[in-house]
Amino acid sequence: MARLSIALALLATAHAFTGPLAPRAPHKNALVAPQQKGARNWLTKLRAAVADPAPVTAETKQDRLAEYVAAKGGTRVIRRVLIANNGMAATKSIMSMRRWAYLELGDERALEFIVMATPEDLNANAEFVRLADEYVEVPGGSNTNNYANVKLIVDTASRLGVDAVWPGWGHASENPKLPRALKEKGIAFMGPPAPVMSVLGDKIAANILAQTAKVPSIPWSGSFGNPGDDGPLQANLQEDGTIPRETFEAGCVHSAEEALAAAERVQYPVMLKASEGGGGKGIRMCKNAEELSAAFPQVENEQPGSPIFVMQLMTGARHLEVQVVGDEHGNAVALNGRDCSTQRRFQKIFEEAPPTKPSGGIARPDVFADMELKAKQLVQNIGYVGAGTVEYLYNAANDDYFFLELNPRLQVEHPCTEGVTGVNLPATQLQVAMGIPLPNMPEVRRLYGIDEGDTSTVLDLDDPNTKYRPIQKHVLAARITAENPDESFKPTSGKVERVSFQSTPAVWGYFSVGANGGVHEFADSQFGHLFATGEDREAARKALVLALKELKVRGEIRNPVEYLVQLLETDDFKSNNIDTSWLDGILAAKSINTHVDDSVVVASAALFRAHEACKAARSEFESALERGQFSTAALDALDTFDLDIVVSDVKYTVTVKRTGDASFDLVTNGGPALSASVREQPDGTLLASYGGISHQLTGQEEPLGLRIIVDGATVFVPAAFDPSEIRSDVTGKIVRWLKEDGESVEKGETFAEVEAMKMIMPLKAADAGTVSPKMAAGSVIEAGDLLAGLELDDPSKARSITPFQGDSLGLEEASAVKQDALLTYRSIFDQLSLAMDGYDALGEDAVDAVGRLVEAISDPDVFRLQVREVAGAIGQKMPAELDAALAKVASTIDVAGLESELAAYENEPAVQSLRDLAAQWAGGAAGVAADAVADLLDRFLAVEEKFVGRADEDAATRELIKASSKKDAADVLLAHGKLKARSALARALVAAVPRVQALSGRATDEERARLERDLDRVAALEAAGPGYATVSLAAGMARLRQNVPPFESRLSSLKNDISKASDLSTFASNPQLGSYTRGVDLLTELFDDPQVGQKAAEVYVRRMYSAHDILDISITKKDDHLEASWWYKFRNDDAAKAPLRFGKLVLFDDAASAVAGLSATVEGFGDELRSGLETHASWVADASDETPVNTIHLLLKSNEATTDDKALVATLEQALAGVQNAVEAARLRSVNFVATDAPYYPRYFTFVNPTCIEFGAQPGPYREDPLRRGMRPTFYHLLELGAVERNFLTMPLPTVNRDLRVYVGDDRAGRAKNPKFAAQSVFVRRLTHSRDFFEGGCARLLDKALDALDMALLDARVKPTASGRVYVNVIPPVEFEDAKELDSEFQKTLGGYLAARATRLLAAPVDEIEGKFAFKTA
Repeated sequence: MARLSIALALLATAHAFTGPLAPRAPHKNALVAPQQKGARNWLTKLRAAVADPAPVTAETKQDRLAEYVAAKGGTRVIRRVLIANNGMAATKSIMSMRRWAYLELGDERALEFIVMATPEDLNANAEFVRLADEYVEVPGGSNTNNYANVKLIVDTASRLGVDAVWPGWGHASENPKLPRALKEKGIAFMGPPAPVMSVLGDKIAANILAQTAKVPSIPWSGSFGNPGDDGPLQANLQEDGTIPRETFEAGCVHSAEEALAAAERVQYPVMLKASEGGGGKGIRMCKNAEELSAAFPQVENEQPGSPIFVMQLMTGARHLEVQVVGDEHGNAVALNGRDCSTQRRFQKIFEEAPPTKPSGGIARPDVFADMELKAKQLVQNIGYVGAGTVEYLYNAANDDYFFLELNPRLQVEHPCTEGVTGVNLPATQLQVAMGIPLPNMPEVRRLYGIDEGDTSTVLDLDDPNTKYRPIQKHVLAARITAENPDESFKPTSGKVERVSFQSTPAVWGYFSVGANGGVHEFADSQFGHLFATGEDREAARKALVLALKELKVRGEIRNPVEYLVQLLETDDFKSNNIDTSWLDGILAAKSINTHVDDSVVVASAALFRAHEACKAARSEFESALERGQFSTAALDALDTFDLDIVVSDVKYTVTVKRTGDASFDLVTNGGPALSASVREQPDGTLLASYGGISHQLTGQEEPLGLRIIVDGATVFVPAAFDPSEIRSDVTGKIVRWLKEDGESVEKGETFAEVEAMKMIMPLKAADAGTVSPKMAAGSVIEAGDLLAGLELDDPSKARSITPFQGDSLGLEEASAVKQDALLTYRSIFDQLSLAMDGYDALGEDAVDAVGRLVEAISDPDVFRLQVREVAGAIGQKMPAELDAALAKVASTIDVAGLESELAAYENEPAVQSLRDLAAQWAGGAAGVAADAVADLLDRFLAVEEKFVGRADEDAATRELIKASSKKDAADVLLAHGKLKARSALARALVAAVPRVQALSGRATDEERARLERDLDRVAALEAAGPGYATVSLAAGMARLRQNVPPFESRLSSLKNDISKASDLSTFASNPQLGSYTRGVDLLTELFDDPQVGQKAAEVYVRRMYSAHDILDISITKKDDHLEASWWYKFRNDDAAKAPLRFGKLVLFDDAASAVAGLSATVEGFGDELRSGLETHASWVADASDETPVNTIHLLLKSNEATTDDKALVATLEQALAGVQNAVEAARLRSVNFVATDAPYYPRYFTFVNPTCIEFGAQPGPYREDPLRRGMRPTFYHLLELGAVERNFLTMPLPTVNRDLRVYVGDDRAGRAKNPKFAAQSVFVRRLTHSRDFFEGGCARLLDKALDALDMALLDARVKPTASGRVYVNVIPPVEFEDAKELDSEFQKTLGGYLAARATRLLAAPVDEIEGKFAFKTA
């Protein structure tokens, strides 16, 4: 047995670590003769404890597997394997052994795999369950119930008749009871035999054995206490090959007190370790006695029942390990090794192979070769069978190394070794278990340079000259874990929706979870492993960085992928200047973080939450439709809503307005809107665009807030924070409370411990206060659970959330992306389309939005840019000559030019798209605009026509759902629910038709016909209900205008008639002047005509004041501008008593010139008034009367369409305020502005004293009266609207006829008592210049009035209980003997009408018909 002693002694090196943490030298009397004898006895006993192999029988040679085992010198065939593990271990083992079976046997199903699966694994859709041939469900919960339960594993293996058990790592893989029990059942264990595992598999026993062989060891709790000399404990093995219990126990610490005593001897800092721990579990670093006292129960709880020991912490060391395999024939091989120095909490993050230079590793090749040799000799001389790892601490400064431990199992990082050696380690374990000698295994032989077909060469692994071929590459691995790097890699658990990873020639990986899987609270946190290869370390590092950047994990868990990328990019890692404490130092210093700008986080979180809320509401709405529930209220609530986003302890209240199916406006504190769009990818990722930049977003709402990944960086957006509540951020259980109810706790002090993912973690107080536990120790907890209350000692010092004070996120400037004419047009059209689909996409008045659309189409660059776009799409197929020709005229080309260029290419199919474009623009901008309006009206009609002709909306909805998909039905109903806004947009489109027709070009017959059909369809909606009243009326008006000759033709005809007229007074009273063809308003376009301007002005004045007596009128020119002035009185029985009034009409070029000349004009008006009163003194009824009775009309000739009404009124009111004194001196009752807007009607604005607008108002600068807007100035008095306003709060409704006005009014007295129940009337007020009222005209006039009333009653603003009142003012005087005869004739005529229309009048209903006549005696 001298060989064993020599092998162990070789582990010692001549040089040790220097400094205060150097290991202690062995005791001078450490090895004496009896102990050497004991060592020899130990080896003999150990070999005897190994089971004899069963021979291969004739029956086993009937298949490829049996043939393979026999050919390779094996002793048993293994077909059915029980995988006594889960997660990554189970997944990798099945994949590896299946791969080996296919490559060596051509049949991946030659082996059967049975897995144990807990309910949690099954619910998590674990990948290893999918890979297995069979699974057997085992109890859930802690691993002591399942994968670490030896009895359960053995019973399961026996019951299922398996040939072998693969233990993996963790759980029961290092429990010697498992191989011992399996041996008794005749089942192979794919690992070392029980005695070997007992000695070397236990960290305490291994250290005792190592120091017995004088291996330099790190000071630990077994470095003293040997009987007789208090030196290092010595291994005097028993008959069964194990260390005596009393020796073993002497190396343990059994309580916190013993741990403290041991730490004093080994010196701080120390490691408190459970001998059965691993993977970062059951291990704590302690810098002082306080930390050690707290750590002891944590280690106890993480590895229940495991022996515990204390070891001095070595700093500045590298963690290197050698992969070894031994077989039952006494062979052993060292398969290179790994560098696992990048660790946090003593759990590896990155692993790499080889650990040697020159590929980028840290160790000298000759030194590492010595480490390999000693590791091989160790396992060979103790009879080790299976795969194992000998771990060392290595000092790169002086190339010293020290034994750390031997892991008698496969390591998680074993694929690194597979990557550099080509040896499949799980398959090697299988072959070892089948008794195949290592030298006979094909992959081992290939590693040593023996060709696959060479079966004659003997591989002598013990020959010192036998070397494996040089390693030609470097492998770097990264563990993918369910951990939160922002909280020192705290474990998390939850669902995993999807893992997206694409292998490349340089990177491969595997995962223990699949789609819709998960990581449960009892599982290991690692669920994936990536491996990158390159010709050297740097190449492998770059490949791994790229792979990690492309890796996407979606679900409830956290993962450190982006953090790993940053670690790999640090200078220290690149230069390999790290040690085992490097990562913990980074975590403590928080020197690496994935910071995202706060404003970006706020916008991204708001968008994510808005998208998810709308998506969920939409889904619920579609489900409700199937249940027959049609309410859109829940979705309507999401049109505009507020979200609170907390970032960096600042609360941002973001108002979200939904502007489209996937677009939103974000507003903070009433500031400018940040426009954003979101597109959901098939994988659930959101592509968000705002501020001119695109971002990738994924998120997960958690009990404590939103975890969102913005462009690969994970950010946590907490929910509302209450410092008096302590809530769990993990799923697991409460282990123990360190503070009782009512006890004080200091800030940062640990008050409880919780277990999650098999880890014990402390809970520390965020602030000082008194703690009140809300859950008992042992309680199962979920993330978000209230664990305890905390009564703060000083609330003012607690963490607080402050509201954001700004009004912008600072992202808006970047969003101002300059658009060309074509993009502008398309953007506006898209906005209008979304608005017509029911979204609040405009952000402005519908009329203004439509106006912008028409203006955008009128830009010639829209067509030119389309030509360029279409030509670009043709690309290489474009004829070279045509391409050159178009390039020359790109900035000036029009439709005619394009058609000319295309004429020579009539038979060229490649340019068909250009021909289509020319056809689209054949009608010029007018035709394209007509099509655009028709497209938008079609969207409106596609929805609303589904509700026409149905019994009611519910019936229409049921029919819609029956005939459509859920999505289509939902789209229609959501749009229909926004009928009011969509109708306003449709009205704006209809109103824009004349402006469209005035654009350049002339729409084609097809384009005009399409638009006319749409207008007819909209007009036909009148019968569908009150919601369509205004838009159908507007469409009807537009259709009437469609039949009117073009503007230029009408103007020319009117000019011709005026030029021929000899009696302008008679011409002005002609009823035809009120028709569409000859409209009164058309006269304003002739005022500056050199031929008929003066006559047109006189006709205009006489027509406007046809109900008055014009005593004198004069038309003059001043500074090339026409002016009209007239003296008039109201028509009265006693003209002598009527006040004399003065009126004037003045023309200006535009609003600006009117404002500039207003003062002079009003003052001039006053001068003319005073002079005229002297001249016409005989007409004055009362010279002392100072009542304002005069009027002035200022006509703005320039088209003011580009100035909206609101802006124009504000400008004019400001100007009038500056001349208020002159206005009062001129005794002006009203100041009227007329803005011509050819080919549209002029826009009228009447400004009066505030006392004429609001009852009880104080006199002041003149303001516009909204009720009079759009009507000729004399209408207010002719329709006697003042009397209506005195008793009713009135509002105008739209009408077709310019001489007919409709108003809805609420009774003022009733409204003052209760607005809801105030009586309401609809007033139809009509002027007529017809002279046939008593000769059939009555029915015509009143029928039109009733038509207008019927339309008004459909308006949503009109109550169902409203009644109608009709008023007709007949302007031309009628001839009767006296008023009595007039009254009699009126009663007779009206009585006949009432009898003929009784049914209709009652249905309306009409309460009153009033007529006003001026009569003169015959």
